[in-house]
Amino acid sequence: MNQNQIVDHLLRSRMMDSLIHLDELVCIAIYEADIFRSMCEELDIHPATTFLMSISDDEQRQYAVFRINGCVTDQRVRKVAVACLQVLLNGSYNRRKLQKRLAMFQNEHDRISTHLSISDQVPVGRLDMVYLIETACCKINHESSGGNGAKSIKDFLNDIGLRLNKNDADLEVVRRPMNPQAEITKSCGPLLYILDTGHNFVKINFAVNSQMDQQVDGDPETDRTRSRLAWDDTDRIDSLVANESTACRLLQALDRQQKLTMSELNGLCQSLCNIKAAATRLKQWMRLTDMYSELQIAVIDRLMSRYRRIGYPHNAIRCKSFCPYHEDCRQRQEIVFCCVSDLLKQRQNHIATMKSSGRQRKAPETIRNEMREQFDRDLNSDENKAYVYKCFVGIGKTQMYLERINSFIQDEVTVIIALPTHQLKNDVMRRLAEHVNQEVISERIVNVPDLPKVNESFEEEVKSYYRIGNSSGARKYIEDYWRANIAPKDHNELTDEECELEQYLQVTSSLHDKDQMLGKIILTTHERLFSLVHIQPDIVIIDEDITPSLLKQESVGKSELSSLKQLEELLQNDSTRKANHQTIITRLNEIINAVPNRLYTLTRLNDNSLKAAILHTVSQQRKELFQSRVVELLFNATEFVTHARVNEEDEEEANKVSFVVRRELPFQCKTFIMSATADREVYERLFQPEKVIFVEFELPIVAAAITMRHDYSFSRTWFKEKASELDDFLQYAQLLRDYELDRSQGLVRRQSKNQPLIITFKTFEDDFKRRDFDLTLHYGKVSGIDEYAGRSIVVFGTPNAHSAIYALYVNVLFPEHRLQNIPAYTGQIVNNGRYQFHFRTDKDNEKFRKIHMWMVESELVQAVGRARPITNKAPIRIYSNYPPSVFDLTYLNNQSKK
Repeated sequence: MNQNQIVDHLLRSRMMDSLIHLDELVCIAIYEADIFRSMCEELDIHPATTFLMSISDDEQRQYAVFRINGCVTDQRVRKVAVACLQVLLNGSYNRRKLQKRLAMFQNEHDRISTHLSISDQVPVGRLDMVYLIETACCKINHESSGGNGAKSIKDFLNDIGLRLNKNDADLEVVRRPMNPQAEITKSCGPLLYILDTGHNFVKINFAVNSQMDQQVDGDPETDRTRSRLAWDDTDRIDSLVANESTACRLLQALDRQQKLTMSELNGLCQSLCNIKAAATRLKQWMRLTDMYSELQIAVIDRLMSRYRRIGYPHNAIRCKSFCPYHEDCRQRQEIVFCCVSDLLKQRQNHIATMKSSGRQRKAPETIRNEMREQFDRDLNSDENKAYVYKCFVGIGKTQMYLERINSFIQDEVTVIIALPTHQLKNDVMRRLAEHVNQEVISERIVNVPDLPKVNESFEEEVKSYYRIGNSSGARKYIEDYWRANIAPKDHNELTDEECELEQYLQVTSSLHDKDQMLGKIILTTHERLFSLVHIQPDIVIIDEDITPSLLKQESVGKSELSSLKQLEELLQNDSTRKANHQTIITRLNEIINAVPNRLYTLTRLNDNSLKAAILHTVSQQRKELFQSRVVELLFNATEFVTHARVNEEDEEEANKVSFVVRRELPFQCKTFIMSATADREVYERLFQPEKVIFVEFELPIVAAAITMRHDYSFSRTWFKEKASELDDFLQYAQLLRDYELDRSQGLVRRQSKNQPLIITFKTFEDDFKRRDFDLTLHYGKVSGIDEYAGRSIVVFGTPNAHSAIYALYVNVLFPEHRLQNIPAYTGQIVNNGRYQFHFRTDKDNEKFRKIHMWMVESELVQAVGRARPITNKAPIRIYSNYPPSVFDLTYLNNQSKK
């Protein structure tokens, strides 16, 4: 019954003669009505009535009356009940405010007592004193900061008189591990109350009310000796949860994600406290329903722990003390719990298709025609905006813009086409031959080349420059090498690699001449795109998602940052840069001494001459100490975080610092971005909403059958733990490799193996190769590759990145949702617009969940897309607990773990 119903019932019951005795009632003042009502609902603590009482000539105060389980004639017990109710229902705990309110209550007690009468017919349950104390202490600890929960609880319990006298050790705060059972054994008092507050324990040995530990209906001995039902595990689960005719209705309601009251959950805690893992499962289920606050979950956790410590009877459930269905119990109130599977089915691996997903699939050719029409309209538009096309993987976006190359050339339009890698760029260059003759390609197409591998020493030296971000130093070394070793030779004496190096220098030099680039079609990579600032293109076409290049993320070791501090000695005589040099040293100290897992913001340093001087010094004297672009990050990074060590084996991880550099495209022209994984909100943040036109095309009909095994997380950690059992998960891949289906003979072993493509984590590629799977790719390097079209594919692993990357992205893209620290993951039910499933991510920050799930889905979509599933029927198998929303999936493990 809600607050208004209780008040109405009170007004009607005032005229009744049957009144509950004053000894069962306590009363508190209501100071903040809104908070009072919301906390009553959250904690399931409802007043029997409320009333107004004058406290002065011109002021009235509202009071609430509660019915307590047990006698409260003892003033100490009444004070405990009143104090707990004040803490729980009247705002955050404040020690001085509580002391003042308790003193005020004592002064007004006699006048208040005349109002403490309610009808025996008011259907409001009694409040359990133990529940009040435990919940109040839990709330105080929940609100405390800086690890002061134990002290706050100690002060609270001291204030409400839970000590016999100052000489007794009834209350103590200890900073050591405590064994509850051992403490109970040592205790000589009637009740031991131990509350874990993280690092401290508050231990209370008190005897306020001998009835406090008698909280259940019936005789405990009788309950212990109830006959057990002879069920095997399967029958037990069917009877308690699954079978409609015999299922426990309360557990069935929880299993179906219906919200139970705190009283009902408290009853379950009493009954299930001795079942191994029941507390973990119950908390997990409360989180999965997403209907309970962290305070409610913490309260249930502490209640179950407490009931177990004080020795509640094993196995017997006392339905009539809390269950709303006890009068119509399908189990005749004889349910016995023996194992955690009785409590709840575990749905971590359950995936459900959302009924509201509603996207209809179209014929691929229809979508291609729509894309061509949209592209033509946008090409003819006068608006220089970012046109972002989200289209299904393999639908033909590359073919679409290649068909327009001839018209670009005829109109002398300067176009830059950027692709993720040199391999993809060279693939597109080869496909151009289908649309443009060779003479035009030679004259009008510029393929920005990759650096040729002349010899090992040359390659290693150039890489050492690029590795630290010294592009100008690398260029100078290449030119010097060419002048010293290649230019003096006769052209006929040059090797192929040396000829390619000569061409590389010619092409890259021509890119700085904007007049020479007019009317050309320039093919480059995403990364090289940012260096083409001298070109003034009319159109830029970006194939695949460019977000990773716009938000450049990189991790460096603290040792490299410490090495840079030696700049103080290197540049101390340069007075012109002394101020900026001090800024660099201050920034280095800030980063090195940063609190682990805390996210920090940096401002860019725009002193290019100082940056060049540092890079030159590093290249000349200390290049071997650096493995990353640490100088560039120091000047250009906008966010950073230092990683924390999770365990003793994480020494390398704990010494890393992750940065993100936000970059802008250096062009003010019409830009097309075509990707299967583009996200509208992300691109609106990257380019500003008014500068983005986002077009999402319909999903096509897919020929491939995509199946998914999702009964494990398939994370990197899982992979490490299950490495020795990997063969058990690869039987399907072995079947694809070694057998073929013959309609007359069934499965027939192949004469030669047909290798499926394995896509997994880079770290574990060798594990598959050792098992005779020769074709492997790793996450992060699969976008746009066409050479595996039509091949069977096994995608193995959920491609979670480090949570620091997601957090940095959130702070750059959504500063209004800024995170202070890297969040901890919790299991929860999430949905990606198409599927609902269990996934571990941050519960509190919506934008973190969005970035996390988007980046995981992007990797999986690109991996599956290598098979070109629109037109090819080759089987595809995914091993992951994340179902990509753009695929129609067949689930292999949509049943409960037992």
